[in-house]
Amino acid sequence: MRPVSFSHTYRKMCADVLTEHTYLIGLQKIDIEKLPEGFLKYDSEYSEMGKTGWYELPKGEVLVLLLYTVANGVWTTIRSYNEEKYEYYKSLIGERVQIIIK
Repeated sequence: MRPVSFSHTYRKMCADVLTEHTYLIGLQKIDIEKLPEGFLKYDSEYSEMGKTGWYELPKGEVLVLLLYTVANGVWTTIRSYNEEKYEYYKSLIGERVQIIIK
């Protein structure tokens, strides 16, 4: 099981996302400017120690990962794009991944 790491606990994640089975079910490369503002806010909002913040998303082309966790349903994460990351995540489609919060 290969990792998908996060720098924060995001509001889009359920409490059980670290213990539940999570699968990468889709991957899309897209210019971040084409994504709706509401989606960007949803994807980047985190809460730590009772305070809400928003992760600063990359500019230009990004990867949108579509994940599925039984307790959480379908959810996403936006990642900066480079060919190496694209190939890594592409190789994980359909696979169970380990969610890690650093």
